[in-house]
Amino acid sequence: MDILKVVLCGLLILWGAFISYSAIFRMKKKDFSDDSRLGSSGYLEWEILSKLSNKLPHNIIKGTIIMMGATFMVLGSWMFQTL
Repeated sequence: MDILKVVLCGLLILWGAFISYSAIFRMKKKDFSDDSRLGSSGYLEWEILSKLSNKLPHNIIKGTIIMMGATFMVLGSWMFQTL
């Protein structure tokens, strides 16, 4: 068993748990909206995606974030299992 793979698996599981926990318990309805001007941060692609996601209901966005966290946890578990 390679120690680097174990550490990476643990980090993926922890990161996924943190994302899911934040989406479920810590994020409020106003956290799902983007109020900045377009082009202010320099990452135009992310800004366009966040502006488009403002048109979706916040429950769909929250569900997507929870799914992303679960995906990180499943990936970490799968990598740990294939060691």
